Amino acid sequence: MRYKVMRSIKDPGLHVLLPNPSRYKVPEEILRFGPWRHVAVGDVLRLKLEDRLSLARHGYVLVRTLSPDFAAEHSASIISLDQWRKIKAVASE
Repeated sequence: MRYKVMRSIKDPGLHVLLPNPSRYKVPEEILRFGPWRHVAVGDVLRLKLEDRLSLARHGYVLVRTLSPDFAAEHSASIISLDQWRKIKAVASE
């Protein structure tokens, strides 16, 4: 199974991983972080376990990273919508 990576044009550090082809509906709140640009594709089996679990559980993975390489040997931090709201709230103060 493949996945695709989309990067927010508004915030280049924010990425969303989606199954390819996407069978899941991404929450509207995440879509509003865009517009989104397609940046990469990959094999789900190369993802870190936590990314694979989140992809299976939620149908997407919201990730904060400067590097768009999501292979298991690279580090990237999955964030929740609540964490992202807190980051944006602090940044706007």
